[in-house]
Amino acid sequence: MDHGNAFKNYCKKWPRLYNALFYIVGPALLTGLTSKKFVRRFTKGEKILHAGSGTKVLGKNCTNVDMLALPGVDIVADLTALPFGDNSFDAATSEQVFEHLENPTKAAAELMRVVKSGGLIHIATPFLYPWHPSPSDYSRWTCEGLASLFPGCAVVEKGVLAGPFSAYAAFKASFLATIFCFGSRTLQNILQYFFLVLLIPVKLLDIVFARIRGAELCAAAVYCVVRVSAKKSA
Repeated sequence: MDHGNAFKNYCKKWPRLYNALFYIVGPALLTGLTSKKFVRRFTKGEKILHAGSGTKVLGKNCTNVDMLALPGVDIVADLTALPFGDNSFDAATSEQVFEHLENPTKAAAELMRVVKSGGLIHIATPFLYPWHPSPSDYSRWTCEGLASLFPGCAVVEKGVLAGPFSAYAAFKASFLATIFCFGSRTLQNILQYFFLVLLIPVKLLDIVFARIRGAELCAAAVYCVVRVSAKKSA
C-alpha cells in the first residue's frame, strides 16, 4: 500500500486543506499558465471542460470531470471515454493529470473530439519530477511532447509551469527520503514531506528563475496550449 497516496486521497475530503497543502508543502511553485489562469481568459458564457479536476473548482462555466467522486466533481468518468458529444466545449484544460493516465494519447483524442474547431486545449504536466502515483504514474513530457499528443492542432503557446528550482527541490526531497528511510516505505513518505517543508525556500527562487531563457530545459513542469483544427464532417 502506498501510504503517501492514501494520505493525499484522505486530505482530498477537505478540498481547501488539500489545495493549501499542495501549494505550501508541494515542491512545485506554479509560476506558469495554470488551469486557473487559463480559464480566466474566457467569458462566463463559454463552456470549459476541466479534465481530471480533482477537488479544484475553477468557475461556474467549467464542467469538472474526474475518475473519483471527490467534492467539486460534476461527472465521474474516464478521460479516455468522455460522456459528451462532439464539439460540446469551447475549451478544455488538464493540469498535472496526463502523467497518471495509462493511455494519454486516447485521452488527448477525446479532448480534441469534445472541443469545438478553433477551441483551445491547455495541458500541463511534469517534465523533470520524481515518481508520484495517483493512483499510478506513467509518463513525463517536454513541451514538444505535449504538442505531439494533439496531431493536426496548432501550438499557440508553450512554456514553464514550474521551474528548475522546483525540480531541484522535488528530487532533493525524494533523494534524501530514499537514502535515510533505510528501505521503509512508510518512513520514506514521512521523510519526503519533512524534507519538502525544509526546502520551501528553495522553490521560491523560481519566482525569478522559472522565467529565464532556457528554464524549460530543466523545469519541473511544462505546459502547452493548442488550437483544435477544423474537423471533417462524417
